[in-house]
Amino acid sequence: MTGVFEIADNFVGTVAKHNPLAATHMGITGVII
Repeated sequence: MTGVFEIADNFVGTVAKHNPLAATHMGITGVII
């Protein structure tokens, strides 16, 4: 599971560089999940 979370975190970090709004949405979704 740790690997999955690391991949998700890296993905969000990558998106944040290109689309802050999308990253914010994904961050909130990640907290809910």
